[in-house]
Amino acid sequence: MLLRNRITLDRGFTIVELLIVIVIIAILAAITIVAYTNISTRAADSAYTADTNAIRKVAEVYYTENGSYPISAANFTAATTAKMPSNVIVAPTTGTVTNTVATTGCGTTGTQTWAVCTSGSTKTYSIKVNAPCSATVGINIYYPQTVAGGALQTAKAGAGC
Repeated sequence: MLLRNRITLDRGFTIVELLIVIVIIAILAAITIVAYTNISTRAADSAYTADTNAIRKVAEVYYTENGSYPISAANFTAATTAKMPSNVIVAPTTGTVTNTVATTGCGTTGTQTWAVCTSGSTKTYSIKVNAPCSATVGINIYYPQTVAGGALQTAKAGAGC
């Protein structure tokens, strides 16, 4: 009799119990992954917005100091009172800018169509200063926003284009 009770006490988990635990862990993991992805997307969008605000500030300071808006990447680094963030570059373009983030071909001027190009920790933002924009009117700075419906966003310095 004693042997029989001991055998029933030593049994392990059933397959149903193990499956329930595995399902619960999978549900918790899925919730965590979705939450992390959303937080990462918002963080990237916030970084784009902060960078564009910094670019706009430098453009406005340059206008105050020189009487015109910067029309080249070199003009942005020439502003004396406001400085560009160390990992941000601008690239004037005459192309039609799309809501894309590129990782290759991050030039500083040309006909690129990307809004932002990342190379390591450096981000290059497309700006448009061509007609009808001019040094006296202002510039457009383009950046993507995933959370805002994935639409291409434009920050304006001056009257903009």
